[in-house]
Amino acid sequence: MVLIFDIWHPMLTATERQLVKESLEGIMAFYGQDAPLGEL
Repeated sequence: MVLIFDIWHPMLTATERQLVKESLEGIMAFYGQDAPLGEL
């Protein structure tokens, strides 16, 4: 059995969370939604 969680690290500030979110959105926009990016 594998249990996967998608959570934010509790020490990240709201600004840092926004930066990570925007960075990942930029990567996905560049490579496309179906790109085999491995673990990001």
